[in-house]
Amino acid sequence: MGSISYKNRYANAIVIWVIMILNSSFFSTSFSTSTNKTAHISPGTLDDYLYNLSSKSIANSDVLYNISLPADFSGMEVSILRLRSSTLWARGANFSSFDIPPRIITMPYVKRIAIMYENLGNMSSYFYDLPGFKFLTPVVGLVIYDATDVEGRTSPKRLNIALMGKPIRVSYDHIQVPRGRNSSLLKCVRFEPTSGLVELSDTVSHGVCSSKGPGHFAIALPAVNSTTFSPSPSPSPSFSPLPSPLRRGRRKLWPWTWWVVGISAGVAGLILAVSISILGYKAFATRKLRRMESKSEKAESLDARWIGNSKLPWASMTRTQAVNLETDSIP
Repeated sequence: MGSISYKNRYANAIVIWVIMILNSSFFSTSFSTSTNKTAHISPGTLDDYLYNLSSKSIANSDVLYNISLPADFSGMEVSILRLRSSTLWARGANFSSFDIPPRIITMPYVKRIAIMYENLGNMSSYFYDLPGFKFLTPVVGLVIYDATDVEGRTSPKRLNIALMGKPIRVSYDHIQVPRGRNSSLLKCVRFEPTSGLVELSDTVSHGVCSSKGPGHFAIALPAVNSTTFSPSPSPSPSFSPLPSPLRRGRRKLWPWTWWVVGISAGVAGLILAVSISILGYKAFATRKLRRMESKSEKAESLDARWIGNSKLPWASMTRTQAVNLETDSIP
């Protein structure tokens, strides 16, 4: 009996141990799956991913929708506004951080657009990073999509804009500058949505940036030990050999040289055309004058007499004598 109970205990321990291993592998797999949902999303595809999630819940136009996101994107805020391009041109739009002025045209032009606002919150540093700088604000995004035919399109179509008036303003309410740092060093950072290029500019005022296009924005401060603004060492002087005779004819022309050559050629062509026109007109007038002179030489000249204040041609004699038609006699 003792041996049988010992075997049963041993079998139960093995079963419990297998169950624990399976449970741990299941939880680890589910955890890795839930945490890796955002791992395959890059900053370039994040906008399209969020737009695909949110475009399904949009029903009406001119209404701002706050989109509920999955748990993997907790801490982020996404809002979408769908409206006509004519409305954006006439009235503009205003989000929590963005002030879009009127007189804006989408490129290319479409009838309906969808403006998506993003606030990445505590996940800003996960998707965006700028070496040598420290973000003082969360990264906010402004993306414009074509909403003319959403059902018939497989992938969202981004749009650019052309400003005919004031630039877009990006405002932050609260910015805490670290103690001992100068607020004049604050920089506006813009991440271009498609190419990934980074633009740095000065703030318009405290906590306010301006932009000429959509993208992702933040206000950053150079790190204390950053060498971003340190001047680069001047290169040591070097002596290059003189160009060989074969390369002297391949000198690079500056852009203004082509402008000078083009303007000179245009002026010379204009002068040549005017000269040819003047010479042609003079030749035509001379030929016409000669024809008139030749006709006048063949015709009979008439005398001229003054009658009052007018000088009129006067024939000295008549060529044909008058004949009386009744008697056929010359008077």
